Amino acid sequence: MNTLFPFMTTQSTNKIAKSFIIEAGKMIGLAEEEIRLGDVVSSLWESEKNDSLLSIALWHYDQGVKKMRIALGLLKQAKRLHLSEKYRAYVDLREKESRTKAKQAFDKKVELENLMEENYSNVD
Repeated sequence: MNTLFPFMTTQSTNKIAKSFIIEAGKMIGLAEEEIRLGDVVSSLWESEKNDSLLSIALWHYDQGVKKMRIALGLLKQAKRLHLSEKYRAYVDLREKESRTKAKQAFDKKVELENLMEENYSNVD
């Protein structure tokens, strides 16, 4: 069967899983950068109280959360394949870390959205 369907071999599924894991790692890196930029702009906003900075910080947090969700999807795809215990432990750890970071970024985004809403309601 393996000669007729080489894509079904354990070796090829490990390669596919590895590619999912690598792509997830890249996406996590991009997400972390977006979240870091959101933190930077958010701290600038705290000193200047400029609505444009608030919008930019919100955008970066939103992008960070979106990219982290993509990474989580890639990790989920990797877990569907037959992973060795070493890879499974690594994927589980990355998933846990990514969920935590995504939640923190989402919470910051919601906090800033509430501040923005307060700013606009105070204008009336």
